[in-house]
Amino acid sequence: MKTMKYILAALTVGGMMASCNTDIESLTIQRPLTYDDQYYQNLRDYKESDHEIAFGWFAQYGAQNSAAVRFMGLPDSLDICSMWGGIPSTENTEIWEEIRFVQKVKGTKMLCVAITRIDAETDDHAFKQAYNEAKAMPNGEERTAALNRSFEMYAEYFLDQVFLNDLDGFDADYEPEGDFLSGSNFEYFYKQWQSTWDRIRTLPEKNVYSLSKNVMVRRSLRGKVAVIKCSISTRPVPA
Repeated sequence: MKTMKYILAALTVGGMMASCNTDIESLTIQRPLTYDDQYYQNLRDYKESDHEIAFGWFAQYGAQNSAAVRFMGLPDSLDICSMWGGIPSTENTEIWEEIRFVQKVKGTKMLCVAITRIDAETDDHAFKQAYNEAKAMPNGEERTAALNRSFEMYAEYFLDQVFLNDLDGFDADYEPEGDFLSGSNFEYFYKQWQSTWDRIRTLPEKNVYSLSKNVMVRRSLRGKVAVIKCSISTRPVPA
């Protein structure tokens, strides 16, 4: 009789173990905070108001393994985000979804960014090829005009990054470190960038053309911004 009890107990435990669900399932340990439409409207209205601007740069968003490296983890009150991690590829749909949410719903302006050193650019760019050809010319008005045209093309290249990716502006980081694009050359570059920007803004909404690729893109011009950050360099500029 005692043996029968042991057998029944073993069968019961075995049956319970056999009925356990062994499928692996993800668990939500902590749900992110959610807000209603009025919250986001108030947030956008605040960013359109006269207030001290919160500007920050963000770089490590390729990992996506923590809120600290995700666009959704950026402070809601951030006005401008400089994308130091580069413009994500179109295949990174999850990252782009977050960028668009932060940009459109939270009202944070997203800027492409570059350290503007034309000597450091690769030779596959049309502006760099024009620059190299101009640098090889003898000194004179023709060389100056050719160099200025390469600077204009360089400015157009960065404007394209804004409009082709539906971003909100460009952060030109001025750290020449002896680069040819410094001093009066950089001043010319920026003035051309600004004048071209102003000219584009006079075009009808959602009818903006890519400057260097002759491709029409449909983008809104409202709220686009330009930022220049400067640092001092004592290295000489080559002639």
